[in-house]
Amino acid sequence: MKKNIKKKILNINRQANWWADCWICFIDGEDFFSNKRQVRGRKLCMNNAVKDIVINQGKIITNIKGTAPNSYCVEIDIPPFIKWDIVKMCQSSGIDYSSLIAGNIPKRMKNSIKNIDYGIFSIRYKLKLSCTCPDHMKGGYICKHIYASFYKAGQKIQKEPELFFIIFQIKIERLQQILINSRPLLIKKKTKCNL
Repeated sequence: MKKNIKKKILNINRQANWWADCWICFIDGEDFFSNKRQVRGRKLCMNNAVKDIVINQGKIITNIKGTAPNSYCVEIDIPPFIKWDIVKMCQSSGIDYSSLIAGNIPKRMKNSIKNIDYGIFSIRYKLKLSCTCPDHMKGGYICKHIYASFYKAGQKIQKEPELFFIIFQIKIERLQQILINSRPLLIKKKTKCNL
């Protein structure tokens, strides 16, 4: 119940965007993030303290309004995720690009993606996090500004699901091209077998 409330407060609709929900689960994992800074970071995001956010391949950069005169800069580096081949998973399940982006994928595929041992959650401890705020600079803590950046990225994924793949360094253009080109082949093979 609490998780659903969090997503509602952050304007992230679980039913509308599975990839945004997956990202929030990535952040809210019980064995990863759980402290007061996380709560404060969520509030910062809700209060629009994240002024700018840039998402590139494997990197999230934000500027966040703080108590100091200048804003704080957050950088999150995410290593490439290569333990599962999303193309093969889609092809074996007959999933096209539009269905993938919409999150209309089989349950077994969703479970594989979220798997703690070989899914995306397996790289949570390999992230490189930095913030220019005193809390992070002095103690090396995952500060509220870093948390706010994670949640802001979730809001962006809600609007643009493709960003989920970009964050994990999956080349979206290549993914789109392969799945669009392979879809007719799957249909053709199926028709041939039926004849």
